Amino acid sequence: MKSFRVYFISKEGIRAENPLPGPMMDNPKDELKRLQDVYPGLRFEVDIEASEMSEVNDRLENLFDKLNEIYFDGKLPKPIITVQSAPQTYGHCSTRKIWVSDKDSRYEINIGAEYLNRPAANVAATMVHESVHLFCLEAGIDDTCQNGRYHNKNFLKQGTIRDLNLSYRRDNGYSTTEPTEALIEKLKAIGFDTDIKFARLAMAKPDKPKAPPAPRNKSNTYVCPVCGQTVKSTKELNIICGDCNEQFEIKQQPA
Repeated sequence: MKSFRVYFISKEGIRAENPLPGPMMDNPKDELKRLQDVYPGLRFEVDIEASEMSEVNDRLENLFDKLNEIYFDGKLPKPIITVQSAPQTYGHCSTRKIWVSDKDSRYEINIGAEYLNRPAANVAATMVHESVHLFCLEAGIDDTCQNGRYHNKNFLKQGTIRDLNLSYRRDNGYSTTEPTEALIEKLKAIGFDTDIKFARLAMAKPDKPKAPPAPRNKSNTYVCPVCGQTVKSTKELNIICGDCNEQFEIKQQPA
């Protein structure tokens, strides 16, 4: 049973209401390549079946609950766990409660759809990473700066004591996250395995049309009709040769 659908994307970036017939291939990447070979220049988008995504969300919510118990004594407020397209990041935690109902409001933790099929320990490390952000929000700890991009030493401290291996990058601080052996052992103890074999394909952005080259100013060559002295200029000139007292003439360019 195929677990994805393919939609046509218009030049304006609007997705068709109904999916294309098929798919004919079992793998979404193979199906996308087949369509691009058949219809070069057109854009398509792949979606995973909602029923399977619902199961993924259940696993991720269960993972958060278990990590909350292990690393935060179960005291973190339960966020809304989402799986959305985030090609440039493995995940994020909202800085305020952006999910609101009449009786409740919650933060959001998102796991990037393009990276669902990473090893289970890496997905879990991302969940811990975002949970540390949530902990710092609730505790009033400044763990980032530069609009949340740069992860400072406060984040390093809180992440390290929760079994994250955080390495430094000059642009993002201590943001690069890998699971430690301690985290991996705890995941084994709770029996966690995402076992997610698919991920959302990162769609290539259409090439921007190249701007036409700036027009080059035409250069004129002025020649003294007597001595042959020349002057080049992109401006129109009215000059006289100082040796011959003759007016320069524009040299005609060959056709």
